[in-house]
Amino acid sequence: MIKITNKTIGIVIINCLAFLILFLFQSNLVRTLALSVLFISSVYILDKKNLLFYLVACIGAPLSEAVIMKISKNVWEYKNPNIIGIPYWLFPLWGTVIICWVGLYEIYKQ
Repeated sequence: MIKITNKTIGIVIINCLAFLILFLFQSNLVRTLALSVLFISSVYILDKKNLLFYLVACIGAPLSEAVIMKISKNVWEYKNPNIIGIPYWLFPLWGTVIICWVGLYEIYKQ
């Protein structure tokens, strides 16, 4: 069972903010900037000691998605991609999601 702690509440708020950013902003640039601020804030609030891991995951996850999109043609695509078929905002979004999942795992294993 997940314990309701400040960290749990923080993770829920971070996820809600990510959804809100994606819903409210249509511009790739604005989404990228807002999600980057959220990613940096999430690292600082939840787990700054593993910054290097989160940066690698932030870059690796979207690149893996781009490779899968190229291999599996006609599976999915983004309407307004910036680079290799994906938008820039996907990088900080993946980073934020990974931070939240790691945080939930740490809470659950306690």
